[in-house]
Amino acid sequence: MSSTPSYAGAAKLIGGQVAAKKAKPKKTFVDWIKARLVFMLLGGVAFFGWQTFGPAAQHAAVAEHVPHSARPGQCFRADATKLAVPCTQTHTYEVFGAAVFADRAPHPGAAAGIVGNPVCEQEFARVTGGASTGRYEHVPVNPTTDEWDLGRREVACVLFLADDSTKSSSVSR
Repeated sequence: MSSTPSYAGAAKLIGGQVAAKKAKPKKTFVDWIKARLVFMLLGGVAFFGWQTFGPAAQHAAVAEHVPHSARPGQCFRADATKLAVPCTQTHTYEVFGAAVFADRAPHPGAAAGIVGNPVCEQEFARVTGGASTGRYEHVPVNPTTDEWDLGRREVACVLFLADDSTKSSSVSR
């Protein structure tokens, strides 16, 4: 009774060589650390890129030029004076609405610059006719936490052209 040779036996019978299985390299603790460092580095770059170039960056740029206590109908230039100018003059930012928070409300924080403010969202839709053409952008300008603690709960809703250009007319009138 003849038995059927195995793959290795058959290979030897015809003069071939059997390929040796390659052993997988064992992952070491150093490999684990390297993988975690790369993950953290990529995550950090993504987060800080978002902070530097995303909505939070735009929110911070507007807050440099517009005080949170600005009132609807006021316009501002892109300078550090934070002084209102008539909306018939050249300006970059226009306050189109405002939200006043309750005394017990927590500070909206930086998240409001990213996720927005429902009052500003509704007013923006009303002012622009409900159709977002991509021409305008808007952000809420919040008081600092120190101002919030002193009871200043006004948040200005600020509109600007998406290409950061200036204009000489009012959108909200």
